[in-house]
Amino acid sequence: MLSSTQKILASAAAGGLGLAWYMGSFNPVQMGDSKLNGQLFVYKDQVGDYKNKLYNLAQVKKDLSDLPGKNYTITSVFYDNPLYIKDKNKERSVIGAMIDPSERTKVDRFLLQHPEYHVVETGDLNTVSTKFPYRNSLSFSLMNWKGLYNRLCKYSTEKKEVKSSDRFIVERYPYLSGGDKIVEVMVPYGKNAALLNLSSLPTPTKKDRLPHAYFTP
Repeated sequence: MLSSTQKILASAAAGGLGLAWYMGSFNPVQMGDSKLNGQLFVYKDQVGDYKNKLYNLAQVKKDLSDLPGKNYTITSVFYDNPLYIKDKNKERSVIGAMIDPSERTKVDRFLLQHPEYHVVETGDLNTVSTKFPYRNSLSFSLMNWKGLYNRLCKYSTEKKEVKSSDRFIVERYPYLSGGDKIVEVMVPYGKNAALLNLSSLPTPTKKDRLPHAYFTP
């Protein structure tokens, strides 16, 4: 028979496995081609350590409460490989929302209220992409721990010949506006990818020695 201590340890182990399963620890990282239909991307420049993105997302979500309805997906575009940047406070991104072009009138009204935002129509985007379940803020750490970003960037290079100098990461967060409880991660490629090269911030200084070839937040 199990002692009380053994029972407690067994219960804790079972609980730990259950939590790991719930968080998506055992989910395979599946990558493939996808297409993002043309969108209006309402965005603003953001500079700072990518580890602070949850705070920035909360601020943008608050701003977007002035955008009627919830027919949009909050989206970030990350331009720098944080592993390579000397000063992480200089990391560049843009953050905002993707919304159907039919909502242009709503977007124009929003821009009048929030002049720090801009808008671009993306056109259809070819991407390589993957999805990961969102449970809480630890989900992003788990995505990194599983090597999701590295593997997706490597896949984009090997399958679509995306150069590291041209590559950036797009993250979409359907759960923030009542959609699926997932994070979508994409590397755009092809002629329309450049339409998301939107940051007007100066390129940060990179480290002299680069530890390896791929993007790792």
